[in-house]
Amino acid sequence: MDRNDPAWVGHLRGKTREVVFDLGEEKSIGKITARFLQDYPANSILVPLTVSMYVSDDKNHWGLLSHNATQLLWGEGPPRQETFAWDGSRDGIKGGNAEGRLAYARYVKVTFTMHHSQWEYIDEIEIMGMDGKVDGAVKVPAEQPHFLEPGEATGIRNLNLLYNGQYADGLGDWKKERIIPNISYVNKDGEPTDWLFDGVLYLGLTSRPAGISALGKRIWRIGNGTWIKHLRPREICSS
Repeated sequence: MDRNDPAWVGHLRGKTREVVFDLGEEKSIGKITARFLQDYPANSILVPLTVSMYVSDDKNHWGLLSHNATQLLWGEGPPRQETFAWDGSRDGIKGGNAEGRLAYARYVKVTFTMHHSQWEYIDEIEIMGMDGKVDGAVKVPAEQPHFLEPGEATGIRNLNLLYNGQYADGLGDWKKERIIPNISYVNKDGEPTDWLFDGVLYLGLTSRPAGISALGKRIWRIGNGTWIKHLRPREICSS
């Protein structure tokens, strides 16, 4: 596996990449594969964490076939390959509650997520199927992008974002006395009388030295208006 083989196409950093194919007319699609190279740390090449496959009739509205997570994972070692695949006979169709084993469409899109600083190399995408519409081939309804709805599945309706971690003057440290006024109405005694948010998302962009996790210094949970627990990063990672 030679990264200098001209079959490999390298992509560096940036947003998710998309590769779109026009089959010329609607066909019955049964399998799609995409092959990637990993050669890390020698050549700073990692496989994508996720590769997704879609189909469309108009190249604007896309129906989901599958999201495929890496099984190789990121890690050091000799050059290796990973092939991400959607096989309709094995996987079915993930989007739109379609029951078929083949997708009937003209356009195919393959997307792959990018590492923020490393290379990703792809050399081949294969689309297999049959001309025309065969038995078992179905239209895949287009996805309608939307925000996650609040409710029992999430438990959160209003989420507060707090930056935490190693910042000057302790700005990344969130103690009870400082955080409560950020997420609730408080009375003159500083006690909460009503809640503005029912969840907190901590975003730790900087960390302490000596191996302390970039998750930050503390996390808090809210339960029935009560602060339950705070954990240090090592405790988070070991729990």
